[in-house]
Amino acid sequence: MTAAYAVRRIALTFQMGGGTQIKLASGNPGLRIHAHVDLANAPTTGRALVRVHGLTLDHMNQLSVAGLVYASRLGQNYVTIEAGDEASGMATIFTGQIMQAYPDFARQPDVSFVIAANPANVPQMKPVEPTSFSGATSASTALDAIAGKAGLTAESNGVSAMLASPYFPGTAWQQFLGLVRAVDGFGFIDGINKVLAIWAKNGSRSGARTIISKENGMIGYPNFQARSVIVRTMFTTRIRPDVGKVITIQSELNAADGNFIVFNVAHDLMSETPSGPWETTISTAPEVDL
Repeated sequence: MTAAYAVRRIALTFQMGGGTQIKLASGNPGLRIHAHVDLANAPTTGRALVRVHGLTLDHMNQLSVAGLVYASRLGQNYVTIEAGDEASGMATIFTGQIMQAYPDFARQPDVSFVIAANPANVPQMKPVEPTSFSGATSASTALDAIAGKAGLTAESNGVSAMLASPYFPGTAWQQFLGLVRAVDGFGFIDGINKVLAIWAKNGSRSGARTIISKENGMIGYPNFQARSVIVRTMFTTRIRPDVGKVITIQSELNAADGNFIVFNVAHDLMSETPSGPWETTISTAPEVDL
């Protein structure tokens, strides 16, 4: 888990359409950052909402263009969020297109700058040709074609469904959602690794299993909501739950002890703020219940 006295850090990298790169990090004099990152199964795309305190007016003027001038932002302006501490290092937790970027002077003298970002703005908005095939076509073949149009890499996770002369119109994101429905599975856009993933309802994405326990940072006890198990843990770069992948929860509650598939990950992080949040909430479904 996070070291007891490690200094928590959040770093933001802005890549602007004109080639300008701006880097900000908590720990700079007067700079405080509150980042909320939400990642979820399709049809939700996930999002990030960031509030930065202590920016200079020059930085505010540079970054405001990213969100307020539509022609300057569509698919051009990105933000990458990293978080961690001095002991365990930093990890990227979000990359996405900037949708809004504006100063908030409502609480002067505590002026802040707000950034809202989405990992799927380009696939959602950019027109592409329909994807169609003649005859029986595998889901993985269709996914390869759709992901290519979105500039992403396909991850089919063993989905073996065969589709009869499939036709997917609309934007790349609409085509992807159509494919997810066609295979009766789940989907996810990974903005960090530039991946479009699908997996079967009785399956999961491949990858190492993360263990969540009181020994490595679990906060309190798991909560239950309908058929879901929700667990909170201290944020650390060593625990990397990912949507669609399996985690193992070790709990004294029998119903929340075992393997679960993640369908939502929410990071709530605040640096340079006494008693500020530094945690991850993971929403899951039992592996055997899908």
